Amino acid sequence: MAESFKPGGAVNLTADQKKQAEYSISPDDEISIYVFPSQELSRELTVQPEGTIDMPFVGSVAVSGMTAGEASRRLENLLSKYVTSPQVGITVRKFSVRRVAILGEVRSPGFYDYYENMKVLDLIAQANGFADYPKLSKTVVFRRNSEPHTAILMNLDPLMAGKMESNYALMPGDVVFIPRQSVYKGAKWLSDNFVPWMTLLTFGMTIAVFSRN
Repeated sequence: MAESFKPGGAVNLTADQKKQAEYSISPDDEISIYVFPSQELSRELTVQPEGTIDMPFVGSVAVSGMTAGEASRRLENLLSKYVTSPQVGITVRKFSVRRVAILGEVRSPGFYDYYENMKVLDLIAQANGFADYPKLSKTVVFRRNSEPHTAILMNLDPLMAGKMESNYALMPGDVVFIPRQSVYKGAKWLSDNFVPWMTLLTFGMTIAVFSRN
């Protein structure tokens, strides 16, 4: 029988509970959230690649980098506007240590299983390649399984030119971000404005030619 959540009171922590208390929540962790007295708000969620979770009333809440206790207190503070004296408990059900994520200008952003000797090109291939406007020279890898957490700037232009020494190795927990080129805005404006007018003009000219005949 599962033990019900009882907020408050003194607790003797086991070794596993101490590990939970010290662990910093990471993207792709699966967590259980217990809300008392409004138990209808309790739920099981997966932390998104951006490090957030979605909760009723309060929407998106950043929890990555926090311990379960810190995240619980943040939710208590946010929910207090809607629930009388809320008490929140969070436990991590599944840790994300064997996964990597890719965000930004790829066709299928998200989490992927990590395997030994995985390289950045392997991850890009799993994400179905680049989207329309990747800025490869400003690729960033956020390395969460190191102390302190680090952000590594990578230039993937040489890799796309066939220089495999730029095919950087990944580690479990890495998050790869490929930003969008600034040309995107201009290209989108042309796509939204110039192209439809040119299509209409071409159509009008075609009608005029057929009308003369």
